[in-house]
Amino acid sequence: MYDDITPYVELVKTVKENSWYNELTLFTTIFFTVYKYLPSEDIGFGRAFTYMSLKEKRISIKTIRDNECAFCSEKAGMAHNMFKFLGIDSEVACGYRDSERHAFNMVYPNGYGNEPMVIYDPSFFVNFIKDGKKFSFGYFKALGKEDYSKLSCGDFLKISLSKT
Repeated sequence: MYDDITPYVELVKTVKENSWYNELTLFTTIFFTVYKYLPSEDIGFGRAFTYMSLKEKRISIKTIRDNECAFCSEKAGMAHNMFKFLGIDSEVACGYRDSERHAFNMVYPNGYGNEPMVIYDPSFFVNFIKDGKKFSFGYFKALGKEDYSKLSCGDFLKISLSKT
């Protein structure tokens, strides 16, 4: 049974126990921690019911988890908290993925305004197939200042997953 601090404790244990940890593997580690803690079994009616039934109250991440209705905004919020917990600058950003509204993270491993700026999506994973085996990883892409500037000004930035 999870409580609200369990995923943070597990994240620190994972980072501390594994010598292979680096900033690149951290993105996938956080992805799987969020994915495990916040299942998304009912992002339709169950999600709407969860929010409408508690419309005048705050909704805790525990309530979202218990109702299995996490969506991009909750996952991006939890990932943001995990980055901040580890001392890494991060923010939740809102925009579009394809033509749908979407929340994701901007992560600044070297501090705000320093390259690389990393777009990180904890609710979207990329599958790779090698030797008939499927590997799934959390999606992230490092951006240079020019692409970051375009994105932060609201310009369209096409990201090809074939180059991930």
